[in-house]
Amino acid sequence: GHKGPALSELDRDLRKGLGGAVERWIKARSSLGGSSEDNAGFPSEIMRLAKLIAFEACELKREEEGLEAFTQNPSPEGCESLSREVTTTRFRLIHPEIKAPFVFEATHHVFAGELLGTGKRLDGLTWKVDLELIGFFLVAFHTQTYQCGEELDRSLLDEVRSALNTPLSPSELAVLLMLAGNACRGAAAWNDVEDVCFWSNNFSLPEFRVR
Repeated sequence: GHKGPALSELDRDLRKGLGGAVERWIKARSSLGGSSEDNAGFPSEIMRLAKLIAFEACELKREEEGLEAFTQNPSPEGCESLSREVTTTRFRLIHPEIKAPFVFEATHHVFAGELLGTGKRLDGLTWKVDLELIGFFLVAFHTQTYQCGEELDRSLLDEVRSALNTPLSPSELAVLLMLAGNACRGAAAWNDVEDVCFWSNNFSLPEFRVR
């Protein structure tokens, strides 16, 4: 169909953001060592797949949240406000076998108030991050307790993987899709995803594990 100028500009900006995040991933990975042949093939394969990603839409919503949403310790007593920022990004993989677009939702749950017992006032502490590729997986990461809740449909991820004919592991492919879904954050998209890689069971990249 006809692409309006606004869309191509969005696509260009988000591709650039994804590129920055992917560069940080490659750098983080190579700084951890690993076998040289493995490291040699990885950047070019990631770049190949990243080039297949075309962005169609991206919107940000900010909403207030009820205090009952705050499940962290310390309790919400010192809490003045809770809000969430939901970024919904729609993108496609340009490939004849992959027809449906991907819809990714990144939700940052933000706390403002006093952390009980610390006397510290915080304005805008992200206490939970949800990363969801709708239909594929959901990760809920608690930034203060490092707990990771996750759900995953492996068979769907494997279908995409075999269509792309890629040697990447399912976790690595999922990370690339998370970075695409977070591309509006630019290189900083890697920050949330790196935390998830570190603490998650399903998306752990062995090279990021504490040795």
